[in-house]
Amino acid sequence: FDKTIIQNGLLLEFNATGRQNTEDNPAHWEYGDIKATFDNVGWSSIDGWYIRPGEEQTVLRLLPGSTMNIPFKPFESNITSTGYTIEVELATQYVSDYDSIIMESFSGGRGLLIKSQSAQMNSTGSTISAQFKEDEKVRLTFVVEQFTANRLVTIYINGVSCGIQQYPQNDDFSHPNGLARGLTIGAESCGIDIYFIRFYKVAFSSTEQLNNFMVDRPTLAERIMKDKANAIINENAEALNKKITINSLKGSIPYIIMECPELPQ
Repeated sequence: FDKTIIQNGLLLEFNATGRQNTEDNPAHWEYGDIKATFDNVGWSSIDGWYIRPGEEQTVLRLLPGSTMNIPFKPFESNITSTGYTIEVELATQYVSDYDSIIMESFSGGRGLLIKSQSAQMNSTGSTISAQFKEDEKVRLTFVVEQFTANRLVTIYINGVSCGIQQYPQNDDFSHPNGLARGLTIGAESCGIDIYFIRFYKVAFSSTEQLNNFMVDRPTLAERIMKDKANAIINENAEALNKKITINSLKGSIPYIIMECPELPQ
């Protein structure tokens, strides 16, 4: 397994791997010149840098009433000129209000809004959303294409496309002038475990977002298993003739074979 996390266009990355509450300053986190602040985190055996039972990965556990604030403003300018990708891997727990907002960079009805069981991205002319289950680790990926491409917004859950929508021409994802907000994580009525957060100033292809999802699996065995399960394209074919190979499906999913000229666009 030789895949690595994509670095092109990376604006912000949070990764809890290797962190411990026994550090000299566990409340310190920074990415470049971006420094986070924490409120009401005890850095004890039940919160802060934490390993969930049965897992090996470290997470940032924020109990209800705890917050992390990152002074990074992802929607300070319109993202349609370059494209954009957001990756968040998390799990919610101790939910007492299913409308709890656990992560947001939202202003003027635009931006990213994640609740205890749902996630959405809004612009002035479109909204795309998806639901997930509490107390289960879930990977959410939002991809916004450039306005010069097909203007598609896609949401993936655990590497699988679960929603797609075309945003209007001249659409705007940016926060109103002077009201751009940073990234706030945590809620009064819900706990949250954060594994990864990444913001990219580029629109990922489906293959690129799947690459990062596979690389972030906690063990080499899981990474190899995911890689093999998704190795269904004939990579030896010419660039314009790469196709799914029937033998590579291994009986794992039903399929229909259609032999025909290119379908209407």
